[in-house]
Amino acid sequence: MTTKDKCNEYQEWIKKLSFPVFILSMVFMIFYSNQAINYWESPWSQLSIIIACLLPLIFVIINETPTWLQGKSLDTEIFFVPLIIFLGILNVAFGEVFLPNLKGMGLFLLSGICIFVSAKFILKSHRAQTVFLWVCTFVLVVISLHSIYVRWWLDYSWIEFFSNNPILESVVVTLLITGPLILFQGQKTRFGQWGLAFCLLLGIITIIFINQRAAMISLLIIFFLLGFIFVKRFWIYCVCVTIFATIAFNVGYQFHNKLPKKMVFSQSLEALRSQPINRMEMYFFAYNLFKKYPFLGSGLWTPLTHHLFNYEEKLFITPKNDKTKFQEFVGSTKNTSFHNILLCMFVQMGSLFTITYLAFIFYLLIKLYGFYKKSPENLLRIKLVLIIFTGFFLQSLSVDTLMYPDINFLYHSLLGLISNFDSNINKTV
Repeated sequence: MTTKDKCNEYQEWIKKLSFPVFILSMVFMIFYSNQAINYWESPWSQLSIIIACLLPLIFVIINETPTWLQGKSLDTEIFFVPLIIFLGILNVAFGEVFLPNLKGMGLFLLSGICIFVSAKFILKSHRAQTVFLWVCTFVLVVISLHSIYVRWWLDYSWIEFFSNNPILESVVVTLLITGPLILFQGQKTRFGQWGLAFCLLLGIITIIFINQRAAMISLLIIFFLLGFIFVKRFWIYCVCVTIFATIAFNVGYQFHNKLPKKMVFSQSLEALRSQPINRMEMYFFAYNLFKKYPFLGSGLWTPLTHHLFNYEEKLFITPKNDKTKFQEFVGSTKNTSFHNILLCMFVQMGSLFTITYLAFIFYLLIKLYGFYKKSPENLLRIKLVLIIFTGFFLQSLSVDTLMYPDINFLYHSLLGLISNFDSNINKTV
């Protein structure tokens, strides 16, 4: 066997391993990355995150380098990657506090942009995309069954799965719903359709049990958009449901103080009364800070409290006796984050970074439209993914989703998936 034959054999071996390595990394990140972040001081935690994010990329580089050396052209979205990384480095260099910013931006680039590149090259084939979606479905079932068990049998009001924040749980579940949702529209057997419908139902029940406002709103919007796709004259049903929901909410609100505190409905009504003005005030506070760092940003995970000393609240509807509560709100729960991904990106990552990243997302949307024009039968698949992304965006307005490596990994994996949508994958799955 010649040296060239051995090289080809090794390359083929690496190519076969790249997909299982990517899947194992995704499962690890979803289940264990938050725990690793909570104990970041441990070198093993740092090393585990770095390996899980870089290992698929290393396999991709080894496998694709011969093709690149032959002069094969790359897709346009790949050229956004070095620019985003360069702007991220500038953000770290000129941010307020170096080490927290390095950690935040490093995690974002490792579990986000690098993963997009990996998914872009690994999830090219129909088989790889199908298995990826089935893995998402399996992970969704595992998380959902655990959450239902915790909420129903153990009677815990706080659901968490390898995470200390139920809001993050709901975001992960929302993204994982993409798996059974896309697979369902390609299933031809009755058994497969019922099985995937059951998986979707588990995910919906989990989001309801988690009982977070943003998750519930995004779920309603997803239902609303899906209704327009699958139900004829859906607007009539929307009007009826809106009238019924308005009446039920008003009647329920009159009696919510008499309801048991453990009831989900009672808890939701109480939650609606808490902190809405402070969240609105965050936009004014963010703009005040944005004017100080308009281009490169103040840096991720840097304290916000010292910017409050000369800040005056802008909302005139804020009660006088609550004037000091906004400072307490920022200092106690949001000391290093706006808990809003748009504010986080524009203020802490900088406008240059954010505009470039949004241009990257916009280009992928244009590419999806091109796939539809090329092959109209892909339209339903594209609509389903965009509906899930809409729900994800709504949740991102109440939590800085992409700052968490498990969510960031999963989201950019889905971006890599949709960048490969074309006519040759529209088959029965």
